[in-house]
Amino acid sequence: MLEFSINLGRNQAVGSIKIHNFTKDFKPNLVRGFNRAGVILQRQIQDHLTGPSASVDRSRTTPGAITGRLRGSVKYKVTQEPVLRVGPNTVYAAIQEFGGRIIQTVTAKQQRFLAAAKQIFVKVGSQLNIDIPPRPYVFTAWEKKKDRVVAEIQKSISEPLK
Repeated sequence: MLEFSINLGRNQAVGSIKIHNFTKDFKPNLVRGFNRAGVILQRQIQDHLTGPSASVDRSRTTPGAITGRLRGSVKYKVTQEPVLRVGPNTVYAAIQEFGGRIIQTVTAKQQRFLAAAKQIFVKVGSQLNIDIPPRPYVFTAWEKKKDRVVAEIQKSISEPLK
């Protein structure tokens, strides 16, 4: 049971509400709200990752898609606690979101690719520094949908209170 009470000092109760079976009713509704919120955020993040990649269209501020692997890795999960987790699970997801520098030792295969595709000539074994600008897509999706996400969760958790 959960009990709310409103006090105005000196233990003067203005009103109180008792909710029997609160945990039994509340947690499934919270999980339901998190699932709804997860779907909303997952779709919005995936929408940000649709279209030509930034290597094709330099004006893009989000990563875009070459293979679709980053877009396909965006998932949501509601844990037992419950906690909502939303985002991609690829190793390069964070560098796309926040930007950074990749330092790569050039292999023979990479040398052939760079020479053929990019007309860049480097020695095998040399260091290649690649600067990747930040291209936020998770944070941008959250900013765009946070009001709707919060509304869905609030709607779900208020159902046992009716």
